[in-house]
Amino acid sequence: MGLHRRDLQSASDQNKNAGNGGDVIKHSVYLAVLDELREHERWHEQLHVLETHAGKGVYAPAAKEYDAVADDPAMRRSKLYAAQERAFGRAPDGLGSVDGMSAGERPYAASAVIHAFALLALRDVPRKSLVLMDRAGGVTDTLTRVFNEPAFRRFRPSLCVQRTESSSEQALIELLE
Repeated sequence: MGLHRRDLQSASDQNKNAGNGGDVIKHSVYLAVLDELREHERWHEQLHVLETHAGKGVYAPAAKEYDAVADDPAMRRSKLYAAQERAFGRAPDGLGSVDGMSAGERPYAASAVIHAFALLALRDVPRKSLVLMDRAGGVTDTLTRVFNEPAFRRFRPSLCVQRTESSSEQALIELLE
């Protein structure tokens, strides 16, 4: 299979935010929270992640802010950088490269993909799941395409991609009721 840049081109307001400074911090915090949860016995048996604004999973090109820090030595030591490297590692364990990228473009794994790989790595947690919700049909179509990659074959039974008709917040309220 393999991803091509055209697979990631659905229109979305999220395109301009992927990889910007706030996004990088948010993903770093997500990874820290998952690490913290793993330290508590309560989460050793099951861990379930729900995203109400899942996005496309992979963006191309990422914001220039990520390009500016991606090669910084401090960034290279970060959990987020390791997550990006794992995401685009060789198939079938990673997504591999994204074909059709222009010179200077770098694919960026967003939270849906980062969470999936982080949960996959938790071999000692027997029950885990990832629910990805978004309101935009083109976005969820792209997300579904990304998660059809071989890297996620073992995780698909624990994954749900859901297009919501109402706002993601309202869908979350309905889900919790």
